[in-house]
This record gives sequence, structure tokens and C-alpha cells, in this order.
Amino acid sequence: MGCVSERGCFPCFLETVMQIVCYNIYEQTAYSRSCDFVQNFFLKTMKLVEKLEFIT
Repeated sequence: MGCVSERGCFPCFLETVMQIVCYNIYEQTAYSRSCDFVQNFFLKTMKLVEKLEFIT
């Protein structure tokens, strides 16, 4: 079974890892906020990678 995500398998894997780390292990509000920031960073990075893949 493949990964189902509009952003592809690798970003889907990252999202899953971030959800486990951020929401299951660190349930405090401060950690959730910092994890939201990290998730947004990963998503923006992956969008940039996708753009670069189309260019090459």
C-alpha cells in the first residue's frame, strides 16, 4: 500500500512523524505551538522541493 497524500509519500511520512512527536508525546500547549511552527516549516520546505523537482 502506498502513501496517500496530495504532497507525495515523503512529506506524508514527515507529517505522520511530526504528528506522533508533537501531539502524542508532547501534549502541552507550548510544545504544540512549537510543533505547529516546525510542521509549517517542513510543509514549506517540501513545497519548495516539489518546485525544484519540476524545474530540473
